[in-house]
Amino acid sequence: MEFICDHPETKTALQEWASVAKKSQWTCFEDVKDSFTDVSSMGDQQYIFKLLGDRCRLIAVINFTIQLINIRSLGTTTA
Repeated sequence: MEFICDHPETKTALQEWASVAKKSQWTCFEDVKDSFTDVSSMGDQQYIFKLLGDRCRLIAVINFTIQLINIRSLGTTTA
């Protein structure tokens, strides 16, 4: 993944996020919050995950009905 090559400090956090997300069978936002405490709902099925103490943000669309996660955006933040 090009993003990880450009930002190697994110590799472990993204791998952990993917591992948890793949195993999960979320049915609602509260289920997601149980897995990731630093997640916020943006509305319209979009959720922002703050990783590495908010130095990396992953925005995903989650369709709970069909159990589908679509990553929309991945980026780093500046202090």
